[in-house]
Amino acid sequence: MAQPDRREIVTPKQTKYVHPNLHAAAQAYAKRRSDELQKKWEITRDLMDREIGENGGLYPYNKGVLTLTEICRRAKFSIQALYVKSGSGPRPLFSEIMIWLESKRGKRNDDIQSSERIDSSAFWKSKFEKIANSICITELDLRESYRLNRELTTELAKVVQETNALKVENEALLRELAQLRRKINPSKKVSGIRSGTAR
Repeated sequence: MAQPDRREIVTPKQTKYVHPNLHAAAQAYAKRRSDELQKKWEITRDLMDREIGENGGLYPYNKGVLTLTEICRRAKFSIQALYVKSGSGPRPLFSEIMIWLESKRGKRNDDIQSSERIDSSAFWKSKFEKIANSICITELDLRESYRLNRELTTELAKVVQETNALKVENEALLRELAQLRRKINPSKKVSGIRSGTAR
């Protein structure tokens, strides 16, 4: 009798046996975990709704930016907790959070990004204007300094010229004075000597 080819032997697929009690316990844990996440989310959502309402419709933290990470941080659970560990996809809570998040952050994200761009643009424009004004004022002061320096240099030159002229005039007057003295007393020294000899 011919032996069958081992490659043609088909064995039934083995399935992992799970005890009913263990399966029920896993389901109970998953439900309890989902309930805990739901409760944390609802508390956080109510708190954030109140904060946003009290702040004129704007989220008061994280520079006004709402994200899933920010919600998870406030609710004190990880983003991974919003996904089923079996890999079948996110929990229903994930969709609930995202719907709320989009309703809140859509306007705020656009507003905060736009306002940040406007604020940044206004800040740098104001900074530029201050620098430009400072440069303009400095240039005007520098021009005024140059003008005053030229005027003072001209005045100084005039004063030096007048001083030199006065020196020349003073020397001329001194010479005239000396000549007048000689004319008035031409032999004063000689007469003094003669009178002394006469005695």
